[in-house]
Amino acid sequence: MTPDRATVTAWLIDLLKSAPGSFRVGDGVAPEGGYPYAVVHSIDGGGFTGPGLGAQIADATFVYQVDSVGQTRAQAEKLASRMRNAVAGRLASGQYAVAANNPTGHKVLDRVPDGVSGAAVVEGTPPHEVFTVSERFAISVTTQ
Repeated sequence: MTPDRATVTAWLIDLLKSAPGSFRVGDGVAPEGGYPYAVVHSIDGGGFTGPGLGAQIADATFVYQVDSVGQTRAQAEKLASRMRNAVAGRLASGQYAVAANNPTGHKVLDRVPDGVSGAAVVEGTPPHEVFTVSERFAISVTTQ
């Protein structure tokens, strides 16, 4: 069985929404309301590992970009830090900092940064500028 990206995407959005601080998270578009907020994008990358002969399950790695948006650089960077901790943060014990149930029918094998953290980028002109910090994450899953 091939892992379902839509199920994993919904799981990631729920994980970010449940992170300490309860932030608004959009699925490909900005959520309603003010700042700060995050937007999850499914992006190219990752891949599949097919099941071996006689096996019924497969593994996949899906790559996502999470854009943290704020009215100030500090606001965007603080949100990005919280999003990073929610997805890939680890405790000294090795457990994830934000625990989560597995997506329906799947088991999360790993959740790690995919590349270097992005710097805050300013868009617009004062007093209407916004700051965005973009980070990529790889979520490795298998079917159950």
